[in-house]
Amino acid sequence: MAGGKSTYPMISVDDALATVLAEADCGIFTPTADLEHSPTDLLGKRAAATVTAPADVPRFPASIMDGYAVVAADGPGTYTVVSEETAGKESGVVVVPGTIAYITTGAAVPAGADAVVPVEQTEPAEGGKVRILGSVTAGKWIRAPGSDIRAGETVLHPGTVLGAAEIGLLATVGVSDIAIFGSPVVGVMSTGNELVSPSQPLQGSQIHDSNRSMLLAAVAESGGQGVDLGIVPDEVGAFEARLREAWAKGVDVVVTSGGVSMGSLDLVKPTLARIGTVHFGRLNMKPGKPTTYATIEVDGVKKHVFGLPGNPVSSLVTFKLLVDPTLKRLAGARSEECHHRRVTARLAQPIQLDPSRPEYHRVVLEWCTHPGDTKKHGGFVAHSTGMQRSSRLLSMRGATALACIPQGDGVLAEHSAVSVLLLSQREGFHLLPPPTILPHGASEAPRSRFPSTSTQTEQVPTLASSTTAAGAASGGGKYTGCMCCKPGNGPRAPAVEPPLQGGQQLPGSTELHCGVITISDRASRGEYADAGGPEVCRVLGALVQSRWVITRRTVSDDQTAIAEAITALADGGRCGLVVTTGGTGPAKRDVTPEATRQVLDKELPGIAEAMRAISLRYVPTAILSRQTAGIRGDCVIVNLPGSPGSIGQILPEIAEPLAHCIHLVGGGTVVLVGDAGSPTSALEIPTTSTALARPLAAPEAVTASSQADKPIEVPPPADDNLGQPNAPDLQATGPTGQSGAAMAFTVDRVNEEWMHTMLGRMPQPTTLTLLVERIVAHAREEADEAFVFEKVRGCGRKKEKRAVELSLEVGTVAYLRDAAARYNLPDEQKALRVVLDYALEDGMLQRALLIPRS
Repeated sequence: MAGGKSTYPMISVDDALATVLAEADCGIFTPTADLEHSPTDLLGKRAAATVTAPADVPRFPASIMDGYAVVAADGPGTYTVVSEETAGKESGVVVVPGTIAYITTGAAVPAGADAVVPVEQTEPAEGGKVRILGSVTAGKWIRAPGSDIRAGETVLHPGTVLGAAEIGLLATVGVSDIAIFGSPVVGVMSTGNELVSPSQPLQGSQIHDSNRSMLLAAVAESGGQGVDLGIVPDEVGAFEARLREAWAKGVDVVVTSGGVSMGSLDLVKPTLARIGTVHFGRLNMKPGKPTTYATIEVDGVKKHVFGLPGNPVSSLVTFKLLVDPTLKRLAGARSEECHHRRVTARLAQPIQLDPSRPEYHRVVLEWCTHPGDTKKHGGFVAHSTGMQRSSRLLSMRGATALACIPQGDGVLAEHSAVSVLLLSQREGFHLLPPPTILPHGASEAPRSRFPSTSTQTEQVPTLASSTTAAGAASGGGKYTGCMCCKPGNGPRAPAVEPPLQGGQQLPGSTELHCGVITISDRASRGEYADAGGPEVCRVLGALVQSRWVITRRTVSDDQTAIAEAITALADGGRCGLVVTTGGTGPAKRDVTPEATRQVLDKELPGIAEAMRAISLRYVPTAILSRQTAGIRGDCVIVNLPGSPGSIGQILPEIAEPLAHCIHLVGGGTVVLVGDAGSPTSALEIPTTSTALARPLAAPEAVTASSQADKPIEVPPPADDNLGQPNAPDLQATGPTGQSGAAMAFTVDRVNEEWMHTMLGRMPQPTTLTLLVERIVAHAREEADEAFVFEKVRGCGRKKEKRAVELSLEVGTVAYLRDAAARYNLPDEQKALRVVLDYALEDGMLQRALLIPRS
């Protein structure tokens, strides 16, 4: 291959990572570990099988307090003590009415007793008796059998990392033997005639072998067991012979450095191609382009070989990106846990772009307020470690992350936002920001320990110079104080990534593996936080009751990249469902449907039509949506829009047909929340066409220009059973319990039509007032209020006001008025329209409304 062109295509790092994780899909099992004799040996290992409780915990009714076991119906009084019950010993005495038994914490409650009175609520009486000072209810201060853990309940899932709590849990349920995933055995060798060990003096053009020591340490950091395979000369047959020595030593993974480029003595790739399967031989990255990965079958067992570049930085960077996740996967981690955590950071200095390849730039992360952060909220700042030459190992010293610098011309400016892969959490590296919390309006923001390359100076507002909240609210100037004290801004919950696994192992169900792909140029470059992917995870987590696991990906709006991502999850990722978000519109870069169709075996046009029909209820521009759905093998693939609101509207309504389709194509059996019977028949939801076809009897329209946001005088109260002529007059129950007089509210036409549609779909007869009460109660008690009232909704929708008559609770109207004041809305009329817009676009709320109430 010397002097020629490589025959290996250059693939992305994401595709390479998907490949190695798919090949390492089977963990390395070890014999059953003995908890009693080696509990510390289990620390950090992962469970290889489901562990269930063999019996109830506790097995017997146990006392929670030191005190007296009593018959609750006896009440206060003076009683004879008939026995003493202590933990681990039982007297066999039966407590009958009129008697009590002394009992200690953890002891079995004697037969006949049904409550425990704490010793603090008793006092000694004459004749050795005890006076009970207070009454208790049956069951008080008693742990019922199985109240901690039920027999048969799953206490550990496969892949669970065993820490102190998990080991204690195993002992609690009496499981002493547990199957675990072992640590992969990793052989490390260096190739090259120029290499000598660090302890040997250099002669001529020799260099010290730095890679082997470095990679053996990296293996240990990643949880593997390192085996030193020494230095291999650049001679035909030497590399293969050393590989066979490694297999004889029980090595699972071999990591080599050097010998993977295009030189005449670069023998790693041709050797691997001859004795195994080379999965890739070039990566579109800097540094690390010639990185190679192969698998070799040895006595029926798959062995993994990574051929890393010889330059030290290239070798360590590619180890972190590819080998480290592989070792975690082989040690039992789920695929999604093997990916390095990502954050978005701003560059502390400009970085020169590479026109041919994206770069993984070594950086040190810190959390601080920087000149580019105009709102002074703070954020991660990425400081380059200096010259990034692949031979200069100093660029890795102290590096805590790799900044993903896109391919391009020119310079990426200072303060540019980039995606950053976290490498470690070394001592002194504060992952959770910030290390110091300043008081409200403090005059000094957190300062960087690194010198700034900018000439700008920060002007941080102080309490003394800030406009008061009252002045700002009354129009006296722009509010510049602490943002969480700004009028109308209540405390906000921090943005939390939804979980990537959950549900229960239900009879007849199978674990659903779901791939979620965010398709966005900007998100793939780290320029904005993805909202669509997390929303899919949130909705799926709320919909699926049986066990589920999600793997997430982010790719650019590139047809080939999208198709490869879908294929990798559907085929290598063993997913029964793949959901994409984004790229379904008519813009030039919107190619998700084209990419999806090229990998489908069959299309499912009915699902695509239903999704468009659902979206058309909310915005007329949904007619431009081009999402598709179909099947590849035993995997169902669905395109969703990128908008979180649209995802929340569509996914709950197509959940049942998706679950049924997954079952039909062999992807598994999924149980949805609300399932009343068969695992494949979840909560019944009327079809979109049925709901939309229902005739609407809308009240006369109100002119928006004259009546919008104004209360309307109406006649005395009337029956509001709109859409349910035979429904009983059910009275809503609000916080005050007082029904208000009938009042006319102005709502948007689409809100009014949606409410009529919901009335026709409700499982129980109800009224329009009661429906609105339930919606407002949800917004008040269960939803994030700021999300309800501050998010802009209904963009692109033609507004037309209608009048509806409601007899809302006094407390409900008061809440709407209070919310209007807090969120700077004109009045309770506007507040109600905002709540109805929220309900209109929240599919999970709509699904909750359709569940029958007991």
